Amino acid sequence: MALIKCPECGKEVSSTSFVCPNCGKELRKPKRSFIGKIFLWIFFLFNIFMILWLVGGMSNVADIKTSNEIEEAGKAVGAGLAFMSILFIWVCGAIITGLLAFFTRPKR
Repeated sequence: MALIKCPECGKEVSSTSFVCPNCGKELRKPKRSFIGKIFLWIFFLFNIFMILWLVGGMSNVADIKTSNEIEEAGKAVGAGLAFMSILFIWVCGAIITGLLAFFTRPKR
């Protein structure tokens, strides 16, 4: 364990310290592990995918042609169910991937 000087107060501290115990200056930032980086990327990519799925799914509903009010009502109900299903999947997935990213965050 080597000793280094704190750039703020000049006291000698351990090279493995994240902060100076004397003045509290941050000496180095903790790094996220490889698995933590993977979970963080999964979280970001999942949310981007869900946004694209939601926008794509709702834009397809507008393209459906209907000939009467009954079909129009069915289209509205189907669009509402599809929206709620996608939203439910999004919330559940975001909670799971968010917790994985949170619990693998860098620690001191």
